[in-house]
Amino acid sequence: MVAPSHREWIWGAFLIRFTLGLLFFTAGLGKFIGGLGAFRGSIAKTFSETWLPSVFYVPFSHALPFAEVILGALILLGLVRFAALVLGSLLMVSLAFGMMVAGNPSIVQANIFYVGLFAAAFFIAPWDVICLDRLLFLKRGGD
Repeated sequence: MVAPSHREWIWGAFLIRFTLGLLFFTAGLGKFIGGLGAFRGSIAKTFSETWLPSVFYVPFSHALPFAEVILGALILLGLVRFAALVLGSLLMVSLAFGMMVAGNPSIVQANIFYVGLFAAAFFIAPWDVICLDRLLFLKRGGD
C-alpha cells in the first residue's frame, strides 16, 4: 500500500472540514427559510412528551439556527477553525443527546457519524491549510 502524499492529506482535510461546514450552514439556513416559528413548534412538540424540561429545549430551539449558520460559515471558511470545530462537535453531541431523549435512534446514528467526522477533522488539522486562518494569519491556524 502506498502512503498518501502531502497533497492528498491537504485535500482530504479540506473536504472533511468543508462538508461539516456545509452541513451546519444549510441546516441552519433551512430553519430560517422554513420559518423559525415552525421549527420551534416542532421542537416543542417533540420534547414536550419527554422527561426533558422546557427550560432546556426552548432556549436551545431559539439559539440553534443562529449557531448552525454562524458555526457553519466559520467552518466552511476555515476561520478560527479550532474553536469552531470544538463548538460544532459539542453542538452535534447535544443534538445526539436530544434525539436519544426523544427516542429517535436513526437521527442519533447520523449525529454520531458527524461527531466522528469532527474527530477526524481534529486529527487531520495539521494538513488543513486551505483556509482563511492560514491566509489571514500566515500560519497553520488562527486559533
